[in-house]
Amino acid sequence: MKNILAILLLISITLFSSSPVFARGGDFVHLIKGNGNAVKQNKVQNSSQAARIVRERVGGKILKVKHNGRSGYKVKLIKDNGHIINVTVDAKTGKVN
Repeated sequence: MKNILAILLLISITLFSSSPVFARGGDFVHLIKGNGNAVKQNKVQNSSQAARIVRERVGGKILKVKHNGRSGYKVKLIKDNGHIINVTVDAKTGKVN
Protein backbone atom coordinates (compact mmCIF):
# COMPACT_ATOMS: atom_id res chain seq x y z
CA MET A 1 0.00 0.00 0.00
CA LYS A 2 2.82 2.43 0.85
CA ASN A 3 4.49 1.64 -2.47
CA ILE A 4 1.32 2.46 -4.40
CA LEU A 5 0.92 5.78 -2.59
CA ALA A 6 4.56 6.64 -3.22
CA ILE A 7 4.20 5.83 -6.93
CA LEU A 8 1.00 7.92 -7.22
CA LEU A 9 2.70 10.81 -5.45
CA LEU A 10 5.70 10.60 -7.79
CA ILE A 11 3.45 10.50 -10.87
CA SER A 12 1.39 13.50 -9.72
CA ILE A 13 4.52 15.53 -8.95
CA THR A 14 5.90 14.72 -12.39
CA LEU A 15 2.67 15.69 -14.15
CA PHE A 16 2.21 18.98 -12.30
CA SER A 17 5.82 20.06 -12.71
CA SER A 18 5.71 19.61 -16.51
CA SER A 19 2.48 21.57 -17.13
CA PRO A 20 2.51 25.36 -17.71
CA VAL A 21 1.62 27.58 -14.79
CA PHE A 22 -0.25 30.86 -15.25
CA ALA A 23 0.41 33.73 -12.87
CA ARG A 24 -0.47 37.40 -12.84
CA GLY A 25 2.22 39.87 -11.90
CA GLY A 26 2.19 43.62 -12.44
CA ASP A 27 0.67 44.65 -15.76
CA PHE A 28 1.87 41.60 -17.66
CA VAL A 29 0.65 38.03 -17.77
CA HIS A 30 3.47 35.52 -17.49
CA LEU A 31 3.45 32.02 -18.86
CA ILE A 32 6.07 30.05 -17.00
CA LYS A 33 7.27 27.06 -19.00
CA GLY A 34 8.76 23.90 -17.60
CA ASN A 35 12.26 25.20 -18.35
CA GLY A 36 11.69 28.26 -16.13
CA ASN A 37 11.56 30.85 -18.93
CA ALA A 38 8.78 33.42 -18.70
CA VAL A 39 6.98 34.77 -21.76
CA LYS A 40 5.50 38.27 -21.45
CA GLN A 41 2.35 39.12 -23.33
CA ASN A 42 1.75 42.56 -24.74
CA LYS A 43 -0.75 44.73 -22.93
CA VAL A 44 -2.35 45.68 -26.28
CA GLN A 45 -2.95 42.57 -28.35
CA ASN A 46 -5.07 43.79 -31.28
CA SER A 47 -6.25 46.85 -33.17
CA SER A 48 -9.59 46.94 -31.33
CA GLN A 49 -7.82 47.31 -28.00
CA ALA A 50 -5.59 50.04 -29.44
CA ALA A 51 -8.63 51.93 -30.76
CA ARG A 52 -10.42 51.65 -27.41
CA ILE A 53 -7.38 52.98 -25.52
CA VAL A 54 -7.03 55.96 -27.87
CA ARG A 55 -10.76 56.72 -27.73
CA GLU A 56 -10.67 56.69 -23.89
CA ARG A 57 -7.51 58.80 -23.54
CA VAL A 58 -7.68 61.18 -26.52
CA GLY A 59 -11.32 61.22 -27.60
CA GLY A 60 -12.61 61.80 -31.10
CA LYS A 61 -13.64 59.32 -33.78
CA ILE A 62 -11.28 56.57 -34.91
CA LEU A 63 -10.68 56.61 -38.66
CA LYS A 64 -8.03 53.94 -39.10
CA VAL A 65 -5.86 51.57 -37.03
CA LYS A 66 -2.71 50.08 -38.51
CA HIS A 67 -0.43 47.50 -36.88
CA ASN A 68 3.03 49.00 -36.68
CA GLY A 69 5.13 45.83 -36.44
CA ARG A 70 6.02 44.52 -32.99
CA SER A 71 6.20 48.00 -31.49
CA GLY A 72 2.49 48.77 -31.53
CA TYR A 73 -0.31 50.43 -33.46
CA LYS A 74 -0.73 53.66 -35.39
CA VAL A 75 -4.19 55.18 -34.90
CA LYS A 76 -5.65 57.94 -37.08
CA LEU A 77 -8.56 59.87 -35.60
CA ILE A 78 -10.61 63.00 -36.06
CA LYS A 79 -11.12 65.22 -33.05
CA ASP A 80 -14.42 66.99 -32.29
CA ASN A 81 -12.92 70.25 -33.58
CA GLY A 82 -12.25 68.64 -37.01
CA HIS A 83 -8.50 68.16 -36.63
CA ILE A 84 -7.12 64.86 -37.88
CA ILE A 85 -4.28 63.47 -35.78
CA ASN A 86 -2.15 60.34 -35.70
CA VAL A 87 -1.08 58.71 -32.45
CA THR A 88 0.84 55.56 -31.68
CA VAL A 89 0.02 52.99 -29.03
CA ASP A 90 2.91 51.01 -27.57
CA ALA A 91 1.88 47.34 -27.67
CA LYS A 92 3.91 46.36 -24.58
CA THR A 93 2.76 49.14 -22.25
CA GLY A 94 -0.41 50.55 -23.78
CA LYS A 95 1.11 54.05 -23.63
CA VAL A 96 -0.29 56.56 -26.13
CA ASN A 97 2.21 58.88 -27.87
